[in-house]
Amino acid sequence: MYNTNQRNQTHMCRRCSTSHMPRQCPAWGKVCGKCGLANHFAVSCRSNRCKIQSLEEDVVGEFVRLNPDIEQPSTSYVISSIGHGESWHQEFKFNQVSVNFKLDSGADLNVLPLDVVKKIDPTMKLQNSNNVNVTAYGNFKLPVLGKIVLKLKVKNVTHKVEFVVMKNSKGIIPILGRETCEKLNLIKRMSRNPICLSQIS
Repeated sequence: MYNTNQRNQTHMCRRCSTSHMPRQCPAWGKVCGKCGLANHFAVSCRSNRCKIQSLEEDVVGEFVRLNPDIEQPSTSYVISSIGHGESWHQEFKFNQVSVNFKLDSGADLNVLPLDVVKKIDPTMKLQNSNNVNVTAYGNFKLPVLGKIVLKLKVKNVTHKVEFVVMKNSKGIIPILGRETCEKLNLIKRMSRNPICLSQIS
């Protein structure tokens, strides 16, 4: 049974590294000084400093159908910022459909709203996603409808990329997560080791 007292409980927040009441994070709406993304402080940043790789060539995509997934243990993923704050984007084309993806180095996976999937291919069937749990800001669970795999082409290199498909709702937008952004060279991981300068006498 749901406990109404849970609303008044504080918790250690992964976005600001402090304890506070639900939906009262001081990092909400702020921009991280480390990675430049919204809704978390640099002290809590889970990514190394990133920068955008400029793309000189067009990027295109296409959909593919896969065999049913092999059953796997349940895994939880985090989406750091859905539809909020300043961000970087990259557009891909699937046949004649253009999709503008948010590049989110704080997200553990890739996201597509159901309406976007239907625009790409109205007949596309979703794969089972019972083993996937997705959590957004404030530890709120997001319902996952299924999974699909798309082919994304960047600079003449084609990559198969898995997406979770979510119900259409406010703030649910196409997202490319950290691992995919790095794999496609849409962002570049910079050295985590500080540069030490010798003192000049």
